[in-house]
Amino acid sequence: MVSLSWIGRGWTVYHEDSKGTKNVEEIGEKGTAIMAKLNYQGRPAARPESEGVQFSEFKVPLILLVIGLLAYGVLGMYAAGPRGAALTMGFVFLVAAVQTVLGIVAAYATAMILKTSFGELRSAVVKLAAVIVFSSAVALLPMGWIFSLIAYFGLLVWMFGLEIFEAFVFSVILVVLRMVVVMGLVGMLR
Repeated sequence: MVSLSWIGRGWTVYHEDSKGTKNVEEIGEKGTAIMAKLNYQGRPAARPESEGVQFSEFKVPLILLVIGLLAYGVLGMYAAGPRGAALTMGFVFLVAAVQTVLGIVAAYATAMILKTSFGELRSAVVKLAAVIVFSSAVALLPMGWIFSLIAYFGLLVWMFGLEIFEAFVFSVILVVLRMVVVMGLVGMLR
C-alpha cells in the first residue's frame, strides 16, 4: 500500500513493504530525499559485514581475559594445589580490578591530553581488564617480559585503535598512577 501527500516543500510517501514494515520518505521538489526512511515496525535490518572479520567488541577481550585468568589458575594449582589456585585467583581479581580502575583514569587523562578516544566506558573497562590480565599472564612464560610488553602495546593499539605514541603516553600515565597508589599504600602501612 502506497500513499502520497504534499507537505509544501515536497511529497511524503507512505508505503508498506513485503515484511509489513511501514516506511515514510519525504521527497523534495527536485526528487531528492528530504528525510531518511524510518522503520516503525519489525526488526532493524542487519548491518552489512564490513571488510575483514566482524566480531563483537566484547568477544575477543573476554576470551583474552579468560585465557589470562586460566593461566594464573593453572600456575597457582601447579605451585600450591587447589588452595594456592584459589588464593592466586583472588589476588589476580583484586589486582586486575584496581589496575582497571587506574587504567580508566589513565585513559581519561590520555584522552584529554592527546584529544583521542578509548571508546565507550563499558567496552573500555572489559578491554583494559583483558589487556592487563592477558599481558601479565604472558609474563609468566620464560623470557615472558619481552612477549608481555609486545602483547601489552599490541593489544592497546589494536583494541583501542591507538597510535604507538598514544599507547606509550597512556602507559606512562598508568605507571605514574600505579606508583602513586603503591606509595599511598606503603605510607598507610607505616
